[in-house]
Amino acid sequence: MNRKSDAGKTCLYHFGVSHIVERKGTLCGVEIKSSWLEGQLASRPLPQHYLAHINEYKRMLATLSIRLEQDSNNSLHNTQLFLAVERIFLLDSEIIKALLALATALRRLEMTLVIILKNHSDELSQYTSHIKYLLRDAGIKFCLACKFDSNIKTAYPFDFLMFDSKNLQIAIEKQQDNEIVDSLFTMRERGFSLILSGIADAADYSVGLALPFTCFQSVKA
Repeated sequence: MNRKSDAGKTCLYHFGVSHIVERKGTLCGVEIKSSWLEGQLASRPLPQHYLAHINEYKRMLATLSIRLEQDSNNSLHNTQLFLAVERIFLLDSEIIKALLALATALRRLEMTLVIILKNHSDELSQYTSHIKYLLRDAGIKFCLACKFDSNIKTAYPFDFLMFDSKNLQIAIEKQQDNEIVDSLFTMRERGFSLILSGIADAADYSVGLALPFTCFQSVKA
């Protein structure tokens, strides 16, 4: 998919779709994973700091909105579209406008935007909490990519908590007095929807089914 910038260069994006299913196998939503094609990366190596990518991210959001509106064969009505966003991006007002525009486009398709929030920085968190409420007021939901630490005790305001399958297995092996299992059940009882991502095989899926996970995401798109 091509999108020309005002500098006359072409930005190339590849969009991948990863399904998120409920316990019974019904579709909960899809995560849109985007990447810049290797040809572009070769000419402009990725810098280390995320702010250097912010203009590219804005273009990607605009391209995604156009792609969704042009797709007349949308089969995802009444589902949710998950999109990963670095927490630092929420400090940019144009990113916020682009996310609001994407959410509006999705509502016309009877879909809901779910932002998967990354970066577990306490310093950034204090500056982005009001932005999360602003986006929630516009009908956008939030998912926190969790680690097994204090984040799962303070995860508000989030609709979904996402855990990685490998990290779950490691945490269960290291847990004391069933603390990880208890915290997962506590989070579920508090109303959070728990997503287990990185499902590689039937064994990973069985572990998730034995725990209070509401949705599952396979490694394969």
